Amino acid sequence: MICSYCANKAIYFQRYSGKKLCKKHFIEKFENKVLRTIKKYRMINRNDKILVALSGGKDSSSLLYFLNKYKDLLGIDIIAVTIDEGIRGYRDKTIKYAKSLTKRLNVEHIIVSFKDRFGFEIDELHGNYCDFCGVFRRKILNMISKEINTNKIATGHNLDDEVQVILLNFIRSNIHNFIRLRYKKVDLFPKRIKPFLEVSEKEVVLYAILNGLKVLEDECPYVNNVLRYKIARFINEIEDKDPGIKYSILRMYEKLLPHIIHLDRGNVSKCKICGDPASRDICKGCELLIKINKLKL
Repeated sequence: MICSYCANKAIYFQRYSGKKLCKKHFIEKFENKVLRTIKKYRMINRNDKILVALSGGKDSSSLLYFLNKYKDLLGIDIIAVTIDEGIRGYRDKTIKYAKSLTKRLNVEHIIVSFKDRFGFEIDELHGNYCDFCGVFRRKILNMISKEINTNKIATGHNLDDEVQVILLNFIRSNIHNFIRLRYKKVDLFPKRIKPFLEVSEKEVVLYAILNGLKVLEDECPYVNNVLRYKIARFINEIEDKDPGIKYSILRMYEKLLPHIIHLDRGNVSKCKICGDPASRDICKGCELLIKINKLKL
């Protein structure tokens, strides 16, 4: 199999475009697509100071590598932040890799833990771990962003992640989350950006491998979103038979969004405790912290 752009051996067949790509042209096409995505959605401006949420997994590691490679072209400063939730036997591995990667790239790296910020580790809690973890991770990223004065938070969410959440919220009839996936009523948080929004998970994995990044295969032991995994399998099965369906879902969502924004009638104000956006007097994070602290008494 020969590359569609040169005489070199192709290493990847992009089914939705019909193109065969060698290592050089795969990396080139991948990076150009990410740069176009950044420009299309106006994610980055010159002189932005960006917090990169670095878990140590393939997506966030690839994103940090990419932003570091293009930081001079984009005119940005970046700082990597890794959150230690306290998941023994899992997070320690990704933190170790995050440390080695930031050292290799010479990127400033901050590690912050649930224990230091909230007084507990996720292993010590009981209930729906994913709900706790997601809320508190977002809260810490906002806290750190304010402390180090970054105006953007970059996450490694890819095309597969975005499409799965679109369909998950649709199936659950969660109109508010469906809309707020892209549209925010107020701008109290630092802006969140997803430069990998239009590249697939498979392509992110290959990009990581070709650039000498580790692809850690360990999965969080608390993952329990069975419906999301079913949706992921369903989408991948369709994509195998009809390449490009993931892009079609994303495009349809973007066409639909302007026509349904008015349906999000939820009021958003500042949390009375921490100042983060909240639909009630206090935000979800502070509400959970109050419950946890009461249980500890």
